[in-house]
Amino acid sequence: MKIAKPRNRVVIFRLTQEEYAVLQLASSQAGARNLSDYTRSELLSIVHSDPIEQHLRDIEDRLAELQSRVTQLSDRLFTAPVLPKGCSI
Repeated sequence: MKIAKPRNRVVIFRLTQEEYAVLQLASSQAGARNLSDYTRSELLSIVHSDPIEQHLRDIEDRLAELQSRVTQLSDRLFTAPVLPKGCSI
């Protein structure tokens, strides 16, 4: 069994009401026990994450968005009605 180390250090920072609401919602959606646990775990996961790995994930997300937009444009282009020569809408 792993023995938890005591958490005896405090970090204080201020949030706007909107930032706090966003954080509360994210904590609730993640099923966190409380806001402090959620905030601590999210912050530490960012600190311990590999910056190159995060950068690659960001690139993958952007490529997926670009692919989606290209597909949408392609669908519109190839499903547009064909008009007789000289006609316009």
